[in-house]
Amino acid sequence: DLKRADLYFDSAIYLKICRFSRQFKHYKGPLAGQFFEPEDWQLFVFANIIGLKRSESGRRKYRLGDLYLPRKNGKTFLSAIFALWFLMMDGEAGAEVYMAALDQEQAKLCYDAAITLGRGSIFGKLLKIYNSRLKTECPQVNGVMKPLSKDTQNKDGLNIHAAICDERHAWPSTEMLDVIKTGMGARPQPFILSISTAGVDVSNPYFSDVEAYKSEMTGAMPLEDDHFFMLYCPDDGDRWEDEETWIKTNPNLGVSLSWDYMRSTFNEAPVRGGSYIVSFQTKN
Repeated sequence: DLKRADLYFDSAIYLKICRFSRQFKHYKGPLAGQFFEPEDWQLFVFANIIGLKRSESGRRKYRLGDLYLPRKNGKTFLSAIFALWFLMMDGEAGAEVYMAALDQEQAKLCYDAAITLGRGSIFGKLLKIYNSRLKTECPQVNGVMKPLSKDTQNKDGLNIHAAICDERHAWPSTEMLDVIKTGMGARPQPFILSISTAGVDVSNPYFSDVEAYKSEMTGAMPLEDDHFFMLYCPDDGDRWEDEETWIKTNPNLGVSLSWDYMRSTFNEAPVRGGSYIVSFQTKN
């Protein structure tokens, strides 16, 4: 990409989101109270999604992004940072940012994370939070952030600047995604970020998406140029019992995800058998 004449890397905006991300504090686990320090893989995500732009328009190269990784790798924390960035810092007047999931409870996980991060940061004074209405406003840019689920009323009237799609592997159809995409037509550089673990139901659309991403990586089937994705999963021939495979599939192993947790969960799986082994293989 850096060698392409039709693209350029906006180092200023990249450094801006790096500084922005470091203003938020962890609020769970042993890192609670410490400022977030992005790992290399997270910096790579910032660089591609925010920093890579088209020379002709000056707008972002990517309009779609997928991060496919196991549990406990900080995907909710990272997606909450993205949500706050798109709400407050993206230069979009009247930005509407939605945390989308299959149900309201799941959608609120990322929404609540963004509220917690925002409140505990220097940006807290820019936010007006309405708990009873599940809505957060940023009056300076006339922006709003809300959770979104299939039960949300009046979805056809949305004017979406950015959407975080949580656990896409569980979505039984593309209905919600289609609503989000059609709600972005009036925005100059909208963005959809999907963050998901693996799932066991291969009939759901996201399984086909991931297979398509793998085909793109091997050169078998090129996808559209505005889609960024990172797949943290084993390669063919990798053994799920090997710790080297755990390292390959868990970018935050040793940071938000502890070795003790992985090893104890792994040791428990064969003892309990059946669904515990499947769960470890799929989610860890």
